[in-house]
Order: sequence, then structure tokens, then C-alpha cells
Amino acid sequence: MAIRFTRVAAAAAVSAVLFGAGGAFAGSCPAESVLTMPREIIDAPDVGVTRDILSAVELRGWRGLGDFLLRTLRVEQAHADWNQSA
Repeated sequence: MAIRFTRVAAAAAVSAVLFGAGGAFAGSCPAESVLTMPREIIDAPDVGVTRDILSAVELRGWRGLGDFLLRTLRVEQAHADWNQSA
């Protein structure tokens, strides 16, 4: 019985891929939602957050990338009541 169910499930998955689940096409954004000028990036202080670098790999020369580092970070947020005095 389980073999029959597996075959039916596999056939349903294959037919969904072939016939029903085509690629999703998104429309364009409305004109009022498209940014014409880039926003300024504001460098906010890390209050209550620590970012420890666990590892860093240089990507220089990989697929034509420049001087980039692939970093693995551990981000820890202070407990919710860290700022009770404010």
C-alpha cells in the first residue's frame, strides 16, 4: 500500500512540475514606488548588539570579484529590558 501511495505522490509531483507549476512572472512596480534617487545610508550605532566575526574568507579573484570578504558573524542582541532607565 505504501509503495502505491509513493508512486501516486511521485506522479502527482511530476505532473505538477510539467503542467501546472510554471515559472512565476511578476509585473513591474508602480511608478510611484520606484526610487529615482538612491536613499542615503545612515550608519546607526549598534546599541545592545554585538557582532562577533567567526570566520572570514577572501574572495579576491573568485568569479571576477574584487577585494571582498565572506564573513560569518554571530549577532547577539541584548535582553529586551537592557534599556529600562530610558
